[in-house]
Amino acid sequence: MTPLVRCLATPTCDVAAGGQKRTVKHEIKAEVLRLKNTEKKLYKALKLLFELLELYSPPWYEKQVHDQAIAALKHAKRYRRQVRPESGRD
Repeated sequence: MTPLVRCLATPTCDVAAGGQKRTVKHEIKAEVLRLKNTEKKLYKALKLLFELLELYSPPWYEKQVHDQAIAALKHAKRYRRQVRPESGRD
């Protein structure tokens, strides 16, 4: 009997060791999770850069650039809210 291992796609999904039973659906879920993690990292980086700009206020950081940074953060936050987590049903 082939041992089961935890699938990266969902916390409750078991697949055979070596990935013999791994399906396209599993691959897509794993890719979606990877992209969501990347998105979170990018949002955190954008927020950190904004905070640094606000803290140090370099000479070129004028109102127009400030407004663009605020708009980018609002857009990213709105986009993150629109993306719904997967239900986990197969």
